[in-house]
Amino acid sequence: MKKLKLIALSLFATTGLLASCGGNNGGVGADYTVDMSIDTRGVNIEMWTSFGQSITSNLENILEEFKNETGITVTHTSKGGYENLREAISLAASGQKYPNVCNGYPDHFAGYINSDIQLRLDYLIEHDSEIPTSRTNEDGSTFYELDPIDMSSFYSDYMKENQNLEFKKDGSGYTLGLPFNKSTEVMVYNKTFIDWASTQNSNIKVPETYDELESVGKAIFTLLDNAPRAFSSSKGIFDYDDKHVATKGYVLGNDGKVYLNESECSKATKNDSVIDLTSVTSTMPFKVFSYDSQSNFFISLIRNYGGEYTHLDKSTRKGYVDFNNDVTKEALTMVKKLSNENILGIPKTWAKESFSTDAFKLELTLFSVSSSAGASKNVNGNRYEMGVSTVPVKDLSNKNVISQGTNLAILDKGSDKEIVASWKLLKYLTQKANGEFAYESGYYPCSTIGMNSDIYQNFLSGKGVSDSVEDKAKRAAANVNANVYLNDSSNWNKFVDDAFVGSSLVRTEAETIIPQVIEGALSIDEILNNAYSNLSSYVKK
Repeated sequence: MKKLKLIALSLFATTGLLASCGGNNGGVGADYTVDMSIDTRGVNIEMWTSFGQSITSNLENILEEFKNETGITVTHTSKGGYENLREAISLAASGQKYPNVCNGYPDHFAGYINSDIQLRLDYLIEHDSEIPTSRTNEDGSTFYELDPIDMSSFYSDYMKENQNLEFKKDGSGYTLGLPFNKSTEVMVYNKTFIDWASTQNSNIKVPETYDELESVGKAIFTLLDNAPRAFSSSKGIFDYDDKHVATKGYVLGNDGKVYLNESECSKATKNDSVIDLTSVTSTMPFKVFSYDSQSNFFISLIRNYGGEYTHLDKSTRKGYVDFNNDVTKEALTMVKKLSNENILGIPKTWAKESFSTDAFKLELTLFSVSSSAGASKNVNGNRYEMGVSTVPVKDLSNKNVISQGTNLAILDKGSDKEIVASWKLLKYLTQKANGEFAYESGYYPCSTIGMNSDIYQNFLSGKGVSDSVEDKAKRAAANVNANVYLNDSSNWNKFVDDAFVGSSLVRTEAETIIPQVIEGALSIDEILNNAYSNLSSYVKK
């Protein structure tokens, strides 16, 4: 491969932002050429990923299929986590011991770009047609190459994050990766209770906005607090202390009466309970709504309230925080209000670090926003039927949901054959095998080719697949993604904030903000000012 000239990143080098390690072909800061027609059969390339054992097993089966189709051997290594992978590649950069291909988040790629070890894909995309359709084998038979890349098949929301990492002089973005495994956030809910409660009060429904969430939450408490008790003359599903903190809960039957427990309820009703709150204590409270990821919650709130979390200076590639303002204060004031009304909880409410799953299974919360990839973990056998819906927003005219999951990159390593072989692997995983990988892994297809594949369409429709409650939940979440979030007419925006070196540190700080608001020890102004002090390197002077 021949390096022609350095472009675009010269400014970074002079300002000290580029800690260049350099690769064989000039890294991301160089134009290059490669013989796309070269025969790559027999080539060996390395791939590092972040996946755990179950996904690794599925991926390696697909890599074996890739070898059978292309003659290219992929040596795959799992680094056992996203941060482990990023650290391994960063440590390998100085000795050019990194792999040919890796997956990663945009902020990881920002670091690789900064180290000058990641290749732009624009040349490979533009010259993909130079790969011959077929070749003649020595025995006269025909060997067929993979189909050409169809860039139009990628969902545009997923491509944005791969084209907002490094920029041309005209401000347009280079393509640094292709989308691979994707997920988002959905709201799971206790359908058994909500369906029944809606027959008692028409204001009780699956909320689409935060205003609706507040009104639904209040209606649910009114219903629960006024339900007559079958075992006494008093009312309500909770016992309260003198500070109006619920210290004990009971069971609500489908006849609208409160019973001591499931056994007593089943004696009196045909279909048992509609909600069992016997797990309630003063330290295990009931909250109508919960949100797993506190960083996602904060970032999504700002976006849905019309603000920006961070912004990127395209000319310098430096990122800045953008959230200490009235928009964020309005959003956090709403959070504080919902918390004070016992409508909103977070994992910490139930002494958990990351997830509200256990609380949802115990029916201590009725609506919970979680990663679509883990939605099925909220199932608790047949205790209740679980529904899946979109996340709540501030205004239905501005609907934003966060995009999660990784992309595939080619690092600056190896010969022409290795580069072209790596490109073929990216094409295969993001298009031809994308539906299979999505189905097997629980992630979502990144392209219409994957989405429309037989294996994934059969999964969405439930044709010929498991009908367990867990798999029903997976399909329900997948259908929200396929039929709502990705449907142009629904006006949902799947977003990822622009990545930059240090954006992961900003996200770590952001994760602490909503828990601090709920705890109430500091004012919202104090919390935001402290965050800006901790992130002073990212505050634009």
